[in-house]
Amino acid sequence: YLLYGTAIHHTLKDFFDALRRAEAIDEGGLRHEKKPNEAYLLASFERRLKEEPLGIADYTETLEKGKTALSGYFLHSAHEWRFDARAELKIEALFPIDTLAASIPLRGILDRVEILPSGGVLVVDYKTGKPKSRNEIEGNTKTSRGDYKRQLVFYKLLLSLVSSTAVGNSKKAAPYGERRGLAPSFPQFEKKLRSRPQLSIIVANFEGVVEFIEPDASGKYREETFAVTDEEVAALSEVIQKTATEIHALSFWNKRCADRSCRYCAMRETLK
Repeated sequence: YLLYGTAIHHTLKDFFDALRRAEAIDEGGLRHEKKPNEAYLLASFERRLKEEPLGIADYTETLEKGKTALSGYFLHSAHEWRFDARAELKIEALFPIDTLAASIPLRGILDRVEILPSGGVLVVDYKTGKPKSRNEIEGNTKTSRGDYKRQLVFYKLLLSLVSSTAVGNSKKAAPYGERRGLAPSFPQFEKKLRSRPQLSIIVANFEGVVEFIEPDASGKYREETFAVTDEEVAALSEVIQKTATEIHALSFWNKRCADRSCRYCAMRETLK
């Protein structure tokens, strides 16, 4: 299932990269690439799936499943897609840990990012599993922990830490590129993104969307949009501060969780 999700994510990146290239105009006012369509999307998925280590039977089943899901997803959502969106935007930013007088790198890959003309930022997070209700996403049910919503909160935190100008790169951040700010990825908004006050306003007007690539039981494609609050970001920041401090001091070592069958707690016991 993980391989299926990987192929889907790579396919959507291929599509949005092609969409951006198709809108590019040279000095003579000409476009050199055709706008990608549904056929392009499905062909890209087939190519990407072949890159995954799947047996023949699994490949055949997954190919059919993915093409069916992507075809319906395209028909449902493509009319809203912006050509200037950035797919799989890799970000690293420094997060200061107060108790350590030092900073740690926070890293993320944002599935799709759009800087909106209205002065905000839209972050879309793709999910390839069974569609969940809004309450499940927010962790308001007995069987959910709110991980999907927390991921959006983390993305807003990450964007709030991004520098408006280039800063030094981490040696371990090679897959994430340089910490160069958002301006190089969105040249049409470069002036705003290089201004710290204006960048802060853009991030403050953050919208996060959980978008399900597969339909629900009734065949409908669903997405849920959230306006992440500063209070949610502050709460997550406190968790990161506390966790980093505990790791540095090894104060977590003798703690155990409430799950008596937890294999991680059992492993700690064997390491005593």
